[in-house]
Order: sequence, then structure tokens, then C-alpha cells
Amino acid sequence: MLALSRHLKQQHFKRILVFLSTHSDPDRGDLHYQSGYSCVAGDLLDTLLPSSLRKYLQQQDSIFVLLACGAAVNEKASFKHILDLAVSGTFRISIAFSAKNFQPPRASTFLMKFTDKYFFRRYGLDAALTASLSEESGLGSHSNVIVISKDNTGRWIERLYVWSHVSTRPWGVDVSQQCPSCRRIQSWHKPQASNVLQPSSKAKMSKLTLRRIEHRCRFCSYVRSFDKPASLTYLGAMGESGRGKWYVTRRVIS
Repeated sequence: MLALSRHLKQQHFKRILVFLSTHSDPDRGDLHYQSGYSCVAGDLLDTLLPSSLRKYLQQQDSIFVLLACGAAVNEKASFKHILDLAVSGTFRISIAFSAKNFQPPRASTFLMKFTDKYFFRRYGLDAALTASLSEESGLGSHSNVIVISKDNTGRWIERLYVWSHVSTRPWGVDVSQQCPSCRRIQSWHKPQASNVLQPSSKAKMSKLTLRRIEHRCRFCSYVRSFDKPASLTYLGAMGESGRGKWYVTRRVIS
């Protein structure tokens, strides 16, 4: 890694994209470093990114992309190590994916489009993400996208991009096409969407109107419903024409 640091400095690279492609333990989220062996994400990242390399990356326009199954970010302890790397400032942007059985090829076109727009066409981060995700219903049906970066005020923000389709992924929730009650396949009526009022945290009726999606089985009385989380924000005219829609939530990390 020291040799890599020296090489990067000699070549005067200013825009750097770092991929880490590996497996993750499905229960703990630990990252594999060789067949049959894994360790906590922080230990592996410290080994791959020593202080000399981190110092160099901090001075450049650099992006980190984790290509690993979703346990690495879905398990709280593991995700903390990813967040620690993100907010250390080693990279300006960190990207990960939440699919339980993540398949990197499903993200390839999104990453190519995003890299082109952000690094070469000089889009701003939000514009590059929005434009790149707009045609990525295939990625959206497979995984949520997590992006961590600083906002204009210097705060570290976690963005969670969620693709929603009324039939297959209501509000980003993966659903089975089999009725859990009668076990029939492809048993659902056309999904019904409605406006509903949700109680606020103070147990009073909120004025905020949320969307509810209902799936009703054609063969039995089973009904499943999905309420839109209040934190989901629609991104605009993205992925229309029956292909679902992208939403985003934003959370301040530090």
C-alpha cells in the first residue's frame, strides 16, 4: 500500500474511484478477506487503507464503493465501521448497497453513469445521482442504494435511495408473489392505492396525508398493506412509464 500511495502521488491523480468487492457474513456483516475467513469491516478497511494512503485520498476528489452483500450495511455493528470510514473524510463520497444477496453486475450501469456525470461532466452530487438512477429500475428492484457525503453546511449526510413499485416493491419492501395464506402463486388483484391519515407521535391525527398500498388475494380473504414512511421523499419524474419511482430519505450522521 505504501508503494501504491507513492505511485498515486507521482502520477498526480486528482479523481480516484476505489472499489472493494468481497462477500459479507450474512449474520454479522463481517467482510471476507479470503475464502472461509472474515473479520469486522473496520479491521479490513484499516489494513487496505493505511494512514499514508488515507492522507493522500483525503486531499483528492475520491469515491469509495462497497460491492458486498447487504449485511455489511444492514447489521448495525458492521455498518458503524462503514460510517466511521465515511465520516473520517478519507473519501468525499461513499456508496454501498443493501440487497441481502447483492449482485454487483446489477449496479454496473448505474456506477458507470454516475462516474461519467460526476467526474467528467462535473454534475453536482445530487444531480449526478438523480440523473444516473432515473433509468435504473433494474437496480432499484434489486437493492436500495446508500450514499454518504457532506452537505453544503459541512454535515455528513446518509442518503438512502429506495425504488418503489406498487406490485413488486411497495415503498421499497420486497414482497413475495405467493399469498402466505392460501399459498397460491400470482394470486393478487391489481394493487389499490389510497390516502390515509396516520397518528402522529403525540397520538393525535396528523394532517399529513400518506399513501397506502394494499394487495388483496383473489382466492382468499388475505390482505397485506404498506404505508409510505413519512421520511420518503419523491425524487420527481424518475423511472416513470410503469417502471416504479425512486424515493430518498436523508439522515444527518454528524
